[in-house]
Amino acid sequence: VEVHKGRRLLGKKRYSDALGRFRDATLHDPTNADAQLLLGWATYLDTRDAAAGAQEIEKALRLDEKSADAWYYLGRIAFLQKDITGAAKRLRKALGFQPNHTEAQRGLRLLERREEEADRSARESGGWGRGLLRRLAGKDEG
Repeated sequence: VEVHKGRRLLGKKRYSDALGRFRDATLHDPTNADAQLLLGWATYLDTRDAAAGAQEIEKALRLDEKSADAWYYLGRIAFLQKDITGAAKRLRKALGFQPNHTEAQRGLRLLERREEEADRSARESGGWGRGLLRRLAGKDEG
């Protein structure tokens, strides 16, 4: 019941209230991997402390080592912390445990698309150095 209420609060972006619900759920049932996972995600969303959120999610992984959702949320935290390589690695791990994990598939496609766009942009501009040199040369002339 607490997990369900916490999910609804997450949907309403009431992260600190959700955090309390998930904390209660883990106190009532310390073996509930879903509650532990969502406690970690709510911790991150409420505090933006990646280390604290990841620590709680890793506790969920100790309870259920094949949890695709836990790897997905670790990937989301890495992505939001601008660790693109780490995010891709964790999302692939989630897909390794559950190949049809929709959110992990979507996240990985997004990362791959951004990487392709960055490569294309770098090729079209001649690399970051040329653009910088062109801008500097333009400032000297103007």
